Amino acid sequence: MDKIKLKSKTRKEKHLPPDAAGHIMEIKIPAVLPDATMGDVRNLLSGNKFDTVNYIYVINKKRYLIGVFPVKEVFLKSVDTVVSKVMNSDPVSVSIYANSEHVALTALKHNIKAIPVVDVEDRLLGVVASDTILQILNDENIEDLLHSAGISPPDLSIFDSKGASVKMHVKKRLPWLVVGLFGGIVAALIISFFEEAIRAELALVAFIPAIVYIADAAGNQTQVLFIRTIALERNLDFKRYALKELKVVSILAVFLGFGFALAGFLWAFSSQVAIIVGTSVFMTVIVAMVVALALPLALQKRNFDPAIASGPFATVLRDITNLLIYFSIARIVFALYA
Repeated sequence: MDKIKLKSKTRKEKHLPPDAAGHIMEIKIPAVLPDATMGDVRNLLSGNKFDTVNYIYVINKKRYLIGVFPVKEVFLKSVDTVVSKVMNSDPVSVSIYANSEHVALTALKHNIKAIPVVDVEDRLLGVVASDTILQILNDENIEDLLHSAGISPPDLSIFDSKGASVKMHVKKRLPWLVVGLFGGIVAALIISFFEEAIRAELALVAFIPAIVYIADAAGNQTQVLFIRTIALERNLDFKRYALKELKVVSILAVFLGFGFALAGFLWAFSSQVAIIVGTSVFMTVIVAMVVALALPLALQKRNFDPAIASGPFATVLRDITNLLIYFSIARIVFALYA
């Protein structure tokens, strides 16, 4: 069997993004030609030391990835079995430029332990091994958790109860809390600006927490799903995805709006309150969805981590928008009933 060599790491790392698949892949992997037999593969495995052997990769003489099969097949099939008869001819792979999170999520989506890395011409360069994938998933989940808690930039050392100093905790946790502080001040100014509507119907004040919460909850649902989707699907059809999400959220908004309108009427025995609360919930849920889609997309296009959108910044933005919508609708309804 012909000896197959893959490119060395030293020739390809200079031009790659820091979190690209090319930086985390292993290049000492078992790769064979399609006309090789299982006996040839056994000899290859016994005579070489590889970084990962979950799968045997099949390439042609120009190193194009054309197939893959699990290593267990090597010992289940007879030594005369030809590789081309066993391999999966539609292998899953990622680009050498792919983000590490995309690599890990792709492996999960297709339920594979390791994932091959190819260049722009689909030539095999290496493999991201299973232990690396697990490490990526662990780091990304912790990073997203820290983002959602408003700890930025994410730093795993903050979990070190002995090593992380008070100064480090303050430095990591204060910035977004300051953003929340200013957001709260803006929210208070908005409420004071609509004093007339509040004086006209004090029951409106009682619904502020509920309306803010329900819009945040709906926005968070959209955000979490969308952030994970764009991390996994690089060629996502955004218009199609957004249209589908709009349909789903619109149905949810109708149910929630009707429920809040009924609650508003029973609470204040006022049709005005019912219309204001019900309409506001419908509108804030829809707007929360728009923010949840637009913010991560804008961050991604500017090469920021979209997961930032799940943190306090998005919450503050939604809360201020929700209050503006709520009291603007109240002012309009009271003007119509005047």
